[in-house]
This record gives sequence, structure tokens and C-alpha cells, in this order.
Amino acid sequence: MSRVLPLLLASLLLAPIAIGADDPSLAGAVVFEGEAAAEASESSSPFFAGWQGREVPANRLLSGDSAYQEISGFNFGFNADPEGRLQGLHTHVNVTEFQTLLDTGVTAILFENANTIISGRALGGYAFSHGDIEDSWHTSFDLFAARPLGKTGANFMKLGAFVDNQDDFGKWGPAVGLLLNADSARPITIDAAYGSGFGDPYTLGQSVYSVADDDFQIQAGLALSPKLQVGVTGQYLRWDGVFSQEEDWKTGGFLRYHSDRNFTVSIGGAGGEHGSTGFLHFTLRQKRASPLLVEGSAKNVNLVPDQGLGQSFARAWMLAPIQRQESLQIREESVPQTPVESPRGTLTCTVTDSAGSLGNLLAAIPAIHQVTYTNTGTQDQTVTINSIENFDGSVTAVGASATLAPGQALSAQGPEVATGAPPFNQSVVITVNGQQFNLTCAFPAGVAFGTTLAPIVIGP
Repeated sequence: MSRVLPLLLASLLLAPIAIGADDPSLAGAVVFEGEAAAEASESSSPFFAGWQGREVPANRLLSGDSAYQEISGFNFGFNADPEGRLQGLHTHVNVTEFQTLLDTGVTAILFENANTIISGRALGGYAFSHGDIEDSWHTSFDLFAARPLGKTGANFMKLGAFVDNQDDFGKWGPAVGLLLNADSARPITIDAAYGSGFGDPYTLGQSVYSVADDDFQIQAGLALSPKLQVGVTGQYLRWDGVFSQEEDWKTGGFLRYHSDRNFTVSIGGAGGEHGSTGFLHFTLRQKRASPLLVEGSAKNVNLVPDQGLGQSFARAWMLAPIQRQESLQIREESVPQTPVESPRGTLTCTVTDSAGSLGNLLAAIPAIHQVTYTNTGTQDQTVTINSIENFDGSVTAVGASATLAPGQALSAQGPEVATGAPPFNQSVVITVNGQQFNLTCAFPAGVAFGTTLAPIVIGP
């Protein structure tokens, strides 16, 4: 992250300087009257910065019988050769309710012939979380091919594929772009992309996070002028989810400005029931456009007639990536808490003597106490019979414990103890699902062995 932030900051801060890369004072100093044109010396790299000088033809002989004069100026920016591979420098900011994604990268031509251009875009950056999700690196790759539809030069198509990857999650899928009525005053562009999410959901605290299983985006724009385009944007999202499925539609709009100073700015956003998303994209693009040959033609022919916005607009569109947001749409689900049923059961108390005699409780006959807890609820219960107090006042620590399904029972008994004098009460301490109960089994005086009392009901 320490390396990415300075690069992004530099791109944004230096963009105004880059806009002025074609210094008017330099261009105004180029004079070709009466002399053959000569190429000005330029930097060999498409990225340039610093104080640069170049020689241009002069309209008169200077001192030393030189026909050239040197001009110089401070420039910074990106100046791709339209015949070269590198075509654009991008800086993107994408914001959703879960994260802010900052990334930067380049677009390059991979293949070009008379009627087809294949290009690729690579972006890299960092996603800053707005919640408990960890910050992570992000990469995006696009591959797309553009060509005219038909032979009129009015309509064009781009087909492509992409993959976005971010630590635990990602999405990949196809994309398509259309440029319609390019020879008119109001060309129409349509960009659509479908992303299939991948990556296993993961739990963080009491929440589960997952990426959208289906992410469909569409942008439809109308060019009001060669520089300004407005349009609408929509997004359909669907999560299979871990506990529940969810769908969401987001709708909004965008504005795109194409400057004649070789940069493009796009800004837009959309919102729906389950949050919002927005983007700000800055592209520093190639300086000029070259004609594209019609297949089978023996000479250079503009694909778009010299009306409407012209061929340069069409070529710039063919070289631009299919418009979409590379940020991932993540959903948070709360882990459902299974409701714990209140303790429901019965405690049965029994007293017997070891010899099985028919004595009574009034007589000093040794007795054995036994208790049984039965689960009468609808869910499993964790039960512990902690202790039994005998008739003589002594307490037997039992500690018998078990998990009882509905209808199951747990029993425990104390040692053989002399009955003693009335009252003949038997105290039992029992814990059910963490809740402790102190129960008393009262045996009437004079009742003969063995005696079982009516169950004591434990309930909500």
C-alpha cells in the first residue's frame, strides 16, 4: 500500500500539468514557411517530464547559417505514439458501501489489422475497507477486440472478457460495447459486462461476507458534442448467500468529458435498496488518431465519413476499454442465532430402602434417594444433576451430566442414609441449559417404602 498511494496521488496531482502537455508556446514556435518540414526531437518514452528542448525549422537563417531554432519548455504527461502499442494511462476511484478501490494502469494495442483492433488493459491498486473486512490488493485485466459493423462506417462493436481479483473474492466474465450512428451528430454508446463471482464466503465475528454471484452492469450514453457525453447506468446484483438469497437493482447516471487536450474524465453513480456505488475515472490518452483501413481496400479510407463526430471519435472509442466498474460487490449476512428453548422437563423423586422392606419413613430405616430428570421440550438440553440432600441433612454431590434429546431422561441416586426424624424433605440442585434450579421433594411422614412422588414440572 505504501507504494500504491504515492503513485495514485502523483497521477491525480499531476493530471492538471499533464493536460497542458502540448505547450501552446512550443507549438506556436514551429514555423515551416519556405523550408521543408523536419521532425522535432521528442522523448523516446511515452512518459515525459522535466525541461525538454527540441529543434524546429525556422523561417529564416539564424546565426551560424543554421536553418533550425531550439525551443524548450516544462512538460509532464503521457504522449503515446498512435502507431505504437501503449495507448492510455488510467487512474480509477470506485466507491461502494463496503470499500473504496483505488487503482491505476495502462491500455495497450496488442494486435491491429485493416479492420480489427485487439487491446488489453491492466490495472492494479488497493481496496480500502469501510468495515471489518481487511484491506487488500486488487488487480483487473481486460481483453477486448473492436471492429466496424457493416461497411457504412456508422456502427462499431467491441467484444471482450475481464477478470477482477481481490484477495478472497473476484469476478470474471464477458463484456460487449456498441457504437451506433457514429456518422451522426448524436452517436450512441452502449457498454455492458456480466461478472460471475468466485471465492468462498468467510465468517468474521457474527457476520458472513460473500461476493455477488451475478453482477451485470450496463451504461448507455449519448454524445451531445465531440467532448461531452451523458447517459444512464444500471446494475443487477444477485447473491446466492450462505443463509439467504438476495437481489438488488441499482440505477443512476454518468457524465463523460473528452478533452481535446488528450484526457478523458468519467464520473457517475448508482443506488438501490441495498446500498450505492460510484466511480471517478481519469484517462490520459493518445495524442492523435490515425486512419483505419477498410478490409480489402487498396488505399486509406476513413471508416467514418467526414460528418458527425468523425473517424477520430470512432477510433478513440475502439481503443477505449469497455466501460464498467471493476470494484467487487460484497454482501454482509448476519449469522442466524438459533433460539434457545427455555428449560422444559420433569423431576421425579423416589425413596426406597436397600432391603426392599415395607417399612415406613417414620421408622429409622435406611433409605436410598433417587431422582430422574426427563426432557419434555422440543430441543436438546444439557442437564447436570448437581447434588441431592438426604433426609438426615447430608448432601451428596452427584455431578451426573448428559445432553438429552426430547423424551430422554437422566437419573442419579444418593447413598443409603438413615431416615431420621421428620420432616422428610429431599432437596435437589439441577442445571438445565445453564440455568440452575433448586427443587424440594417432600415425602409425607409415615409413608412406606418405596415411594415415588408426582413429578415436579420445570417449565417456562
